Amino acid sequence: MNMKSVFTMLFSCLFNFFGFCQSIESFKDANTGFIGFKNENGEIIIEANKYQKWYDFSEGLISVSKDGKWGCIDLKGNEVVALNYRKLYSFHDGLAQASINEGEYGYIDKTGKVVVALKNRK
Repeated sequence: MNMKSVFTMLFSCLFNFFGFCQSIESFKDANTGFIGFKNENGEIIIEANKYQKWYDFSEGLISVSKDGKWGCIDLKGNEVVALNYRKLYSFHDGLAQASINEGEYGYIDKTGKVVVALKNRK
């Protein structure tokens, strides 16, 4: 493999990696207190009309809360993990730690399916 091929492949990998990175910013509606989200261009991608808190944006999903229950939405505002959880942490390698009851933790996938049983940590 010649140097030109190596550089071309390296550039292609970096372009693909950074091309899929997207930053989002939350904002709060002053009247309702709900949060919404804007893209890196400042365009509103999710209206501030439903969620009260957010935790993290990872693997294309935003952890959000309404009335004390956590779930995840995608960047179009679709609820992809139902708001059923007492706590829900960031996704890493397709899994997130979740809790339904105090002290009970397990792991869910990006559809909300429990893949490691929720068990008490005591």
